Amino acid sequence: MFLAQTSAGGRVGEGTRRRPSIRVSVRRVLRRLYQPVFADQVVYSLISATTIVMLAGFMPTGLFSVFALIQAGTMYAVSLQRATVGEPALSLRTSGEIANPFGRYLFVVILSVLTFAGVAFAAGAEWWLCSLAAVPLVQDALRYRAFLIGRTGLVLISDGIWLAGSVGLLVAIRPADLGTAFLGWCVPCLASCLPLALLRTPAESRPAFRRVFALGRYGLGDIGVAISTAFLPLVLVDTLLDDSPVGAYRLAQTAFGPLNLLASTLILTQLLDSEALRALPRPALRSKWAGMTRKMVLVGAAYSVVAVIAVAVVSQSYSQEMRSQLIYAMPVTAIGAVFAVRANASIAIIRALGEYRTAMLVRVRIAVSAAIAMAVGIGLWRLTSADPLAISVLVTGFATSLLWARSCDGLLSARAA
Repeated sequence: MFLAQTSAGGRVGEGTRRRPSIRVSVRRVLRRLYQPVFADQVVYSLISATTIVMLAGFMPTGLFSVFALIQAGTMYAVSLQRATVGEPALSLRTSGEIANPFGRYLFVVILSVLTFAGVAFAAGAEWWLCSLAAVPLVQDALRYRAFLIGRTGLVLISDGIWLAGSVGLLVAIRPADLGTAFLGWCVPCLASCLPLALLRTPAESRPAFRRVFALGRYGLGDIGVAISTAFLPLVLVDTLLDDSPVGAYRLAQTAFGPLNLLASTLILTQLLDSEALRALPRPALRSKWAGMTRKMVLVGAAYSVVAVIAVAVVSQSYSQEMRSQLIYAMPVTAIGAVFAVRANASIAIIRALGEYRTAMLVRVRIAVSAAIAMAVGIGLWRLTSADPLAISVLVTGFATSLLWARSCDGLLSARAA
């Protein structure tokens, strides 16, 4: 065996000393770094990022804005679908039963997509091609169906097909209108559905379907409130202020995108391991939660420093107005991001335990805090010209960190009793 060999090819004890193998060390490091769930989240994030970056160079500004708006709406719909169906199905998975709701649900989604395509076709060829924006809903439902039975590697292959296909097709056709833009983004998505569609999964049962949607209604409320809390302040400030800092804050939020990737990986990983989490004794689960929280805070703080420095360097090519707004938008967003990333461990534990009603109630409390903060911020803006978004981001971030942690602590204390 390899471990019994020396670097000279002899055996231990044959008069030569065994040297540590650098090759084995590198392989171990690579094995620890490679996690299929994380790799898939990276690939999936790159699909949208590369599409947006490439089309920004190919399309006229006005048409690109329309594409970006429709594409963002599609991804929000995907998030709502995950919260309603995908994540609850994963949290209900046990060794004895898999709650598979995707047979009936996929039929409804595909029928809806075809109906939408028919209506769009009647409106004109370009809008018929725009209807392809609904295809990612089908692909994501198939992804979570594969996650349900542990086929993460196949999901990674599927998303890799979408990424490679979209980059290649967009370079080949260089879209200048909406129709061809959605053709370049969504036809590879359709191709990526093939390996997932051929996957055999457990038969769907009506009780499992009902159990998933009993949780999913709370997940729908959870994500719906989260989207409203994140974007309504931006819309409100952009409407009220002539010299709006919304562009600077959106740029700052984009710089902190990798933290969102880390959060989604953590949540999905815990959902896939939900059965093991439920089996843990409460002290062990509390220790796991505390450890994840510490790691997320450390990573979030370290990345925030790097992001602030990187944007400070890159912003030298921006206008003076943008640079002056970024001077305060980046530190404010960094503090809010550290607050938010601290909550990710609590969110992961609560969802993995199937406590979706608790999650929705936490979101509602955060939304109330955000509304109060926005009202105070607008009042101070009228009196002192203070930035209302800075107040909203900081208060909402603090409320997010505090309320998720208190909720998770109370949940674990109740289960231990």
